[in-house]
Amino acid sequence: MSNCSTADDADALPETSDIERTSATKDQVPSAPREMPLEILLGLVALAFAVPLIYALFTDHIWEDSFITLRISENLLKGKGLTFNPPELVHGFTSPINVLLLAACSYVAGQTSYEATFWLYRIFCAAAFAGGMALLARRIWSATPAHPKVCVLAFALLYIFDLKMVAFTANGMETAFMLLFFAGAMSELVRDDPAPWIARGLFWAGMMWTRPDGCVYIAGMALADLYFSPGLRRELLVSFIKSGLLSAVIYAPWIAWATWYYGSPIPHTVIAKANVEIGPLGQVMQAFDGLFEIFVSRANAAFLPIYDVGGYFDGKHRIFLWTLYGLSRVVSLFCCIYWIFPVNDRLGRAASLTFVVGMLYLTPMGTPVFPWYLAFAALPGLVTLTRGIVTLSDVALRLRGKNVAGELHLAAEIALVTLVGWQMVMCGINAWEMRVQQAEIELGNRREIGLWLREHGWPQETVLLEPLGYIGYFSKMHMLDWPGLVTPEMVAARKKVGGGMPSMIGELKPDWVLLRPAEYGRLGTLRDQFDKDYVPEHVFDARERLNQYKFIPGKPYVFVDATFFLFRRRDLRPSSFPQPVSSDRPVQPAPQEAK
Repeated sequence: MSNCSTADDADALPETSDIERTSATKDQVPSAPREMPLEILLGLVALAFAVPLIYALFTDHIWEDSFITLRISENLLKGKGLTFNPPELVHGFTSPINVLLLAACSYVAGQTSYEATFWLYRIFCAAAFAGGMALLARRIWSATPAHPKVCVLAFALLYIFDLKMVAFTANGMETAFMLLFFAGAMSELVRDDPAPWIARGLFWAGMMWTRPDGCVYIAGMALADLYFSPGLRRELLVSFIKSGLLSAVIYAPWIAWATWYYGSPIPHTVIAKANVEIGPLGQVMQAFDGLFEIFVSRANAAFLPIYDVGGYFDGKHRIFLWTLYGLSRVVSLFCCIYWIFPVNDRLGRAASLTFVVGMLYLTPMGTPVFPWYLAFAALPGLVTLTRGIVTLSDVALRLRGKNVAGELHLAAEIALVTLVGWQMVMCGINAWEMRVQQAEIELGNRREIGLWLREHGWPQETVLLEPLGYIGYFSKMHMLDWPGLVTPEMVAARKKVGGGMPSMIGELKPDWVLLRPAEYGRLGTLRDQFDKDYVPEHVFDARERLNQYKFIPGKPYVFVDATFFLFRRRDLRPSSFPQPVSSDRPVQPAPQEAK
């Protein structure tokens, strides 16, 4: 059915193995159009644009961190500064594109409805998501001499139905823009002519405007390009320097402004997520603890659901659990090692090496790694899968003396159909999980906590908690968040005291404390003092509503935020709203339409 070796891959490397020469053979392979037919491209673009919006309509999901960014954006529009807790100026967001575009969407929406703001933002994200798919699909098509349709369709469907890519395109994060610029930069990989330095530089600049760690993936692509490039390395290096200078010029205004406004171009989110308790040297040394095992788990997580903790499917659906973990392990292993295969597929092998660099970057991070990091880090893996499977099919058929122009190895057909089918199934299952999460946890629990605090607290009162987004946005109070994304005093206390979140309570002395049951249990020896200083004010519990659902995939993750205990400092003021606090307090059942 297809040959996925590129037309310009025939002379990929100066020295080739027998397998490489076999995979590069062009006998009896008809030439395909170099440009992707417009009707196929437009059809895939329309599908890619529609899927995230359909997902958003079904789930109504907005990610926790998106409300952190939205509160900062709205503060800017209100003249309070680009910060979370005004008037203190803290660089409490990661993506300049995310915060500025949300501010623009809020302005256009009249600053009256967060729903309108996020829906307008989703349209831009869906367009970026579709654009990223189109850029790489056209590159794969133009690089394929015969029957490119199977490669392009397999890649496009894996991309369009990747559950993390779809979810974080639809839920208010910056992921879609990273996918757009990352895909654009990857589309310029391993070309015979390294001339398009302007396009590469623009894509690199877009990556940096989307996330400051875009430089890591830029370095990974540059390494892969140098290793697999068929041209002169000196010319390629000159092209890289030009692209780097162009991207630096475009990104420099943000660096200069952030330095002037915040005192540093480094987002405070980056500082807060680091293990500041052990210092810089300790963090470097810690990165090498269990390096290989953590790397393997990161690569595996790239193809697992959002926050897969404690088993995504319960015992009644064990066959799905076996399939999920089995496929993710096989796929991640293939993506990690394909770059060393002696086959003539420069694009696929370069994507594999880029994937490895991305996973190495994620390895030192805490466990579990943030899923929106994995959403775009998996992109090179999808290119590796589609290019690699079809290229190896061609190699196998040629070694058996068969003509590859009109057929695909049966094993390759089974692999591609299985992967695409499973991707679609998991995207649908994840949509149901996020629908439940949004109805019962985000809106039914965390938003309600924020609204309760807004009604019973005062704006200047401080709240110590971990889930900052919904509660911070709807309460409008001063947040002391763990680990300190918008709170420099939290990071300072961590350096001074250490000991985790419970130790921060006595150090920062907040007016309110919000704890999950597990966090309350971790107070340990601090429990007696905490009980003297704070009185339980309210229990927010969604467990009874959740237990009414017959099927919740990813149940351990959904139940993480099912119960919260809210405490008030005893000497804050007399309580005018006393009520019994009990974890078995009756709650209203979930609306029938949400099930």
